[in-house]
Amino acid sequence: MDRNTAIAKYLLNLSATEKTDYSLWKATRSIERPENFNPPIKKPSGDWARTVAEKASTFAIHLTEVFKPKDRVISEGSEAELLTCPQHAEQCNNIIHYTSGNTKGGSVHNKKYKKEKSPRT
Repeated sequence: MDRNTAIAKYLLNLSATEKTDYSLWKATRSIERPENFNPPIKKPSGDWARTVAEKASTFAIHLTEVFKPKDRVISEGSEAELLTCPQHAEQCNNIIHYTSGNTKGGSVHNKKYKKEKSPRT
């Protein structure tokens, strides 16, 4: 059965009355909606990726090209030495002390500031 004939047969059995909760209007509203357009993606080779699988692989290739790790600046040994910090072990184990807003001179919120006029241009 053709899609149009199936829709026509379905619509003939509906009515637009309050008794049927306006089922004819609801059915035609869903039929008349435009289909979502899913455009193809251009591959690096120049042709178009049309299927979902082709688009996914094209996008994956694009992401691997964009997000490449940076080149190493220092050697792995130097990096490991910096991370373990053997020559400055006491500095590596220092505890970070947190401070509050109350420092020398009082709290920041308790300071009285003078209002200054903006310079005229």
